Amino acid sequence: MPQKTAKRKITKRKIPKLPIILVAVLALIIAAFCVWQICIPHPMRMSETVYGSNEQIDLTADEYNQLTQDKASFIVFIDQTNCITANKLREMLGHIADEHQIHIYHIMWADISDTNLREKVKYYPSVAIIQNGQVVDALDANADAHTAYYNSEADLKDWLSRYVEL
Repeated sequence: MPQKTAKRKITKRKIPKLPIILVAVLALIIAAFCVWQICIPHPMRMSETVYGSNEQIDLTADEYNQLTQDKASFIVFIDQTNCITANKLREMLGHIADEHQIHIYHIMWADISDTNLREKVKYYPSVAIIQNGQVVDALDANADAHTAYYNSEADLKDWLSRYVEL
């Protein structure tokens, strides 16, 4: 008589769902953090020489270019003589400089043609944020979206605070 072979029942091993869910949530959190770090600007610390005094320091194109070659981080105000809008912006920047004890550099519109500012600044007056020698952002005097920064010290300060530690 032939012997019966015992059939083995193969069962699938159950993988607990909780660890999979935790790993997926952790991966999402890490991905969100990476996107936040890469895509959203964070206020930077400017060069140490910028803090501690509220001076406005006038620059020539050569002095500006030396700062950018030295990979400095700072705020620069660009204007033209006898511009009413520039006078108002200069006054607001002066108040911010007084409050936070920071230097704000100043360069005349006519002097920016031989600098990296010319790529980003098309109209005056403007304020540019320089990080490690590169222009990160600048106000656009011709953009409706930037009108508030020219008219409100609080709005200007908010804009600056997005980029630099005041």
